[in-house]
Amino acid sequence: MAYLMETRPDLMTGLRVDMALLPAGDIPLGGDGRWSISRPKRHVIVYRLPIERLTRLHKQDDWHRRNNIETTVIEAIADLLAMDPYDLAPGRYFPHA
Repeated sequence: MAYLMETRPDLMTGLRVDMALLPAGDIPLGGDGRWSISRPKRHVIVYRLPIERLTRLHKQDDWHRRNNIETTVIEAIADLLAMDPYDLAPGRYFPHA
Protein backbone atom coordinates (compact mmCIF):
# COMPACT_ATOMS: atom_id res chain seq x y z
CA MET A 1 0.00 0.00 0.00
CA ALA A 2 2.78 2.42 0.88
CA TYR A 3 4.35 1.91 -2.55
CA LEU A 4 1.06 2.60 -4.35
CA MET A 5 0.29 5.62 -2.17
CA GLU A 6 3.69 7.05 -3.01
CA THR A 7 3.68 6.29 -6.74
CA ARG A 8 -0.06 6.56 -7.55
CA PRO A 9 -1.56 9.04 -5.06
CA ASP A 10 -4.10 10.14 -7.66
CA LEU A 11 -5.62 6.64 -7.69
CA MET A 12 -5.28 5.94 -3.98
CA THR A 13 -7.21 8.98 -2.72
CA GLY A 14 -10.17 7.80 -0.65
CA LEU A 15 -9.29 4.14 -1.14
CA ARG A 16 -9.34 1.89 1.92
CA VAL A 17 -7.67 -1.52 2.26
CA ASP A 18 -8.29 -3.80 5.22
CA MET A 19 -7.19 -7.31 6.09
CA ALA A 20 -9.41 -9.97 7.61
CA LEU A 21 -8.88 -13.58 8.53
CA LEU A 22 -11.66 -15.02 6.33
CA PRO A 23 -14.62 -13.69 4.35
CA ALA A 24 -17.81 -13.32 6.35
CA GLY A 25 -21.21 -14.08 4.89
CA ASP A 26 -22.32 -13.86 1.28
CA ILE A 27 -20.04 -11.32 -0.32
CA PRO A 28 -18.70 -11.43 -3.85
CA LEU A 29 -15.09 -12.58 -3.79
CA GLY A 30 -12.28 -11.94 -6.23
CA GLY A 31 -8.92 -13.58 -6.75
CA ASP A 32 -10.16 -17.09 -5.92
CA GLY A 33 -11.48 -15.86 -2.57
CA ARG A 34 -8.37 -13.90 -1.62
CA TRP A 35 -10.17 -10.52 -1.57
CA SER A 36 -13.48 -8.71 -1.91
CA ILE A 37 -14.13 -5.21 -3.20
CA SER A 38 -16.79 -2.53 -2.95
CA ARG A 39 -16.43 -0.04 -5.80
CA PRO A 40 -18.99 2.45 -4.41
CA LYS A 41 -17.13 2.57 -1.09
CA ARG A 42 -13.64 2.29 -2.71
CA HIS A 43 -12.92 -0.48 -0.23
CA VAL A 44 -10.81 -3.64 -0.55
CA ILE A 45 -10.63 -6.44 1.99
CA VAL A 46 -7.86 -9.02 1.58
CA TYR A 47 -8.16 -12.34 3.41
CA ARG A 48 -5.10 -13.69 5.17
CA LEU A 49 -5.95 -17.40 5.36
CA PRO A 50 -6.87 -17.83 1.67
CA ILE A 51 -3.73 -15.91 0.68
CA GLU A 52 -1.60 -18.20 2.83
CA ARG A 53 -3.32 -21.47 2.00
CA LEU A 54 -4.27 -21.13 -1.67
CA THR A 55 -0.87 -19.98 -2.86
CA ARG A 56 1.73 -22.53 -3.81
CA LEU A 57 5.10 -20.82 -3.61
CA HIS A 58 7.94 -22.48 -5.46
CA LYS A 59 10.33 -21.24 -2.79
CA GLN A 60 9.42 -20.94 0.88
CA ASP A 61 11.26 -17.87 2.13
CA ASP A 62 10.38 -14.44 3.49
CA TRP A 63 10.86 -12.60 0.17
CA HIS A 64 8.51 -14.91 -1.73
CA ARG A 65 5.88 -14.72 1.03
CA ARG A 66 6.08 -10.90 1.12
CA ASN A 67 5.98 -10.74 -2.68
CA ASN A 68 2.89 -12.95 -2.70
CA ILE A 69 1.08 -10.64 -0.28
CA GLU A 70 2.15 -7.52 -2.18
CA THR A 71 1.08 -9.08 -5.49
CA THR A 72 -2.32 -9.98 -4.03
CA VAL A 73 -2.86 -6.43 -2.73
CA ILE A 74 -1.90 -4.97 -6.12
CA GLU A 75 -4.27 -7.40 -7.89
CA ALA A 76 -7.13 -6.56 -5.52
CA ILE A 77 -6.67 -2.80 -5.91
CA ALA A 78 -6.38 -3.21 -9.68
CA ASP A 79 -9.63 -5.19 -9.60
CA LEU A 80 -11.31 -2.38 -7.67
CA LEU A 81 -10.03 0.23 -10.13
CA ALA A 82 -10.74 -1.97 -13.18
CA MET A 83 -7.08 -1.75 -14.19
CA ASP A 84 -4.43 -4.20 -15.26
CA PRO A 85 -2.10 -4.85 -12.31
CA TYR A 86 0.91 -4.29 -14.59
CA ASP A 87 -0.39 -0.78 -15.36
CA LEU A 88 -1.10 -0.03 -11.72
CA ALA A 89 2.36 -1.04 -10.48
CA PRO A 90 4.80 -1.24 -13.40
CA GLY A 91 8.14 -2.61 -12.32
CA ARG A 92 6.72 -3.76 -8.97
CA TYR A 93 4.09 -6.36 -9.90
CA PHE A 94 5.73 -9.81 -10.04
CA PRO A 95 2.96 -12.44 -10.02
CA HIS A 96 5.25 -15.36 -10.85
CA ALA A 97 8.22 -14.64 -8.61
